[in-house]
Amino acid sequence: MHTQLYFAYGMNMGDSHMMVVCEEAERAGTARLPGHRFSISGTGGATLLPEEGAEVWGVLWCLNARDEKILDAHEMVHL
Repeated sequence: MHTQLYFAYGMNMGDSHMMVVCEEAERAGTARLPGHRFSISGTGGATLLPEEGAEVWGVLWCLNARDEKILDAHEMVHL
């Protein structure tokens, strides 16, 4: 059962990458995030920063709880 929508940008937009990381993820479609811009940090990681008038296009994925935890670990998200 898919429980969470995830807005992907950068390499997480690709089907082949996401299927390796999150085997049960389902592509829900494309999406636009207004008021943000894509940026690369000093350490080389991608991030989104608030910026009025900007927008970022990405992919929405439906994730189950297991894949959400796996993706957070893969992205080094510490919640």
